[in-house]
Amino acid sequence: MLKIWTILLAVLFSASCQKQEDLQKPLSESVPEWAKQAVLYELFVRDFTPEGTFKAARQKIPYLKKLGVDIVWLMPIYPIGEKGRKGSLGSPYSVRNYYEVNPEFGTKEDFRDLVEAVHKAGMKVIIGFVPNHSANDYVEMAAHPDWFMRDEKGNFTREVADWSDITDFNYDNPQLRQHIIDILEYWLSEFDVDGFRFDVAGMVPDDFWRQAVPEMRKVKSDIFLLAEWEDKKFIDFGFSADYSWSVLHTLKDVYQGKKTVTQLTRTYKDKLTNYFPEGMFINFVENHDEPRAVLVFGRERFKPFAAFTFTVPGMPLLFMGQEFADTDYSSWRSLFEKEPIDWADFDSTTYRFYKTLVDLRHSFPLNFSQWQVLHISDKAKTLAYAVHNSDGCMIAVLNFGAAGQKINFTLPETLSPFTGKEAEEIFSGEKIKLPKEFEVELQPYDVKVFLISAASD
Repeated sequence: MLKIWTILLAVLFSASCQKQEDLQKPLSESVPEWAKQAVLYELFVRDFTPEGTFKAARQKIPYLKKLGVDIVWLMPIYPIGEKGRKGSLGSPYSVRNYYEVNPEFGTKEDFRDLVEAVHKAGMKVIIGFVPNHSANDYVEMAAHPDWFMRDEKGNFTREVADWSDITDFNYDNPQLRQHIIDILEYWLSEFDVDGFRFDVAGMVPDDFWRQAVPEMRKVKSDIFLLAEWEDKKFIDFGFSADYSWSVLHTLKDVYQGKKTVTQLTRTYKDKLTNYFPEGMFINFVENHDEPRAVLVFGRERFKPFAAFTFTVPGMPLLFMGQEFADTDYSSWRSLFEKEPIDWADFDSTTYRFYKTLVDLRHSFPLNFSQWQVLHISDKAKTLAYAVHNSDGCMIAVLNFGAAGQKINFTLPETLSPFTGKEAEEIFSGEKIKLPKEFEVELQPYDVKVFLISAASD
């Protein structure tokens, strides 16, 4: 019996070591080199500026560059359908013609100029695409009704009844499949976009993605493909990344007292070990489908939740205005009306917080390092973890609770090369010698992040 247990433990230890080693392998070719340590910024042209045009968005490129954005994600830019339109302006996810741009935003040449300006600034651009459905008055609907889903009476239909402004595509039709692939190749070849974010990607048949992804990569090999879904199968299809909805929902549950900090670490670890190094996922506390983080968590309480998404491996996402605590954009309603973010209500304290986190992502390779939990207290709602490699280490200490806390923990042997090295707290600039016995005080809903280089004295 003892011999059996010895063998079992050896196997488990070997598997654990293999997992740790896997996380140090380079990310697969499905993630282009330029995206492996990138910060993603999502914007809706209509509401990004008061003018709501490509030209006005272009004027904001220096701002995005200064913030440290690497990838600009434009929500759908195409003409919007009128039949069954929601609101006065309609949803960008109800597309009338995939070969044109929304005249509300400008012309194709304006869009081309925007893409070229983003590239000139050293950033990349991906655009939103809606593969599951079109507007009810899509330009090909009259000529090709068999490209669309219809009921037994021949009426155009959709899977989600509430999406009354759209009709689902029929992927049983080979011509429809080729039509979608042709459109994707068009934007890659004619406008040099760097990839796509695919809306409700899981509602499209799996075998279409196996067909389409290689075709896109023939046109441009180093594209970034983001699936709005959460399923490892998309990485297997050749996508670069999907969403980490599970992490967002757990962060909210921790705030509301429905889940513990331990459950948060388990949720995140499951995501990390399942995806890396084959592919990535985006970490976020808000996007265009979600209410603002400063409203969900509170203006004085959002920081540890947002900091978590920036201080663990994965790709952090900023949604336009998140970085300066905008609250004018109101999620779903703002898809159908013009509700621009309020640049006049720019909160510089929030901006400095996010700017510091963006700078961290560029100064330390979190996606090529080990993630290791150092301390958890479900009662105090505190968490500490390290992300480290042979060259350096980052230690994040988070307080998700409403009471101030003093946290104590002993650094594990894996971090012994950094003991005694100079550590800088990135928000305050305070410098300390990293002690073996770590002690830090946190205010309610506070976060401290220490950065250490192996080469420091």
